[in-house]
Amino acid sequence: DVFVSLVDIKKFKVKVLSPSQGAGIYTVSSIDRISTLYDQIIKNIKPIDSDTSLQINSNHFSKRNIELIRNNTSYRVDLEYFYSQGSDEFNPFFIPDDIIRIDIINNFIYLAGSFQVPGKYEYVEGETLGQIIKLSGGLTVDSDTNRIIITRFINDTDTEQFNYDNFDDAKNVVLEAEDHIYINRKNKYKEH
Repeated sequence: DVFVSLVDIKKFKVKVLSPSQGAGIYTVSSIDRISTLYDQIIKNIKPIDSDTSLQINSNHFSKRNIELIRNNTSYRVDLEYFYSQGSDEFNPFFIPDDIIRIDIINNFIYLAGSFQVPGKYEYVEGETLGQIIKLSGGLTVDSDTNRIIITRFINDTDTEQFNYDNFDDAKNVVLEAEDHIYINRKNKYKEH
């Protein structure tokens, strides 16, 4: 004989803080991850006009710097890293009395050259070049990891350029907001 016992999953309230739409009290359960609630909130955000003539929509809300406040301790939730790498610690399950803060994205990192997925990525304080490469899907097979360039703004208009000729030296470089990273391609890679 087989006996199956179904139990109702306990539901509880969590608080969401946000500078715009989406703030409020939500009902979740212990089998819900932060991504579940985030997706629900973002799906319901309607574009709003700000006084800077920028229209704020769901793409302006952070996916990488979500703050989870649990038992008076703050943790960073990174849904992009969770989606890319499957690391559960970046998308935890809810527990009662959790508070989530979803802010507007403030800064970016720009990747160009031989990244698998080049483009604009939300900045995360303390992130290294190696971590952003992993998030972007890695490097292409023709990448020249002996020619890495990081261009960094030192004020509103002036930049400083850092050249690395060794990937082992470059991968642990801590990135700063608005860094532009370029990794060259190998010259004449597999040409006939």
